[in-house]
Amino acid sequence: MDNHYVLDVGDIRFHVRERYVLRLRDSTDPQCGHDETCFYCVHKGMPGEEEIATALLQLRNNPALFERWAAQCGAYKADGQVFAHAQ
Repeated sequence: MDNHYVLDVGDIRFHVRERYVLRLRDSTDPQCGHDETCFYCVHKGMPGEEEIATALLQLRNNPALFERWAAQCGAYKADGQVFAHAQ
């Protein structure tokens, strides 16, 4: 859709675009509230399409990652692991 991808996992709807994930609170109501967070991939040279695909796969396998990404103060990898400061 437009400049983002839509992923439905059960009753949860995610809108994923480059480094950002939006989660609709009620996937049946497009006017409902939403939460948004960001994610970062470990490889800085990774094409944007691959970053988005990585986030989509991770959310498909574990939609609870959104909560971990949103709660993290620093950068989070798409697989839910925290970036070390050296990275």
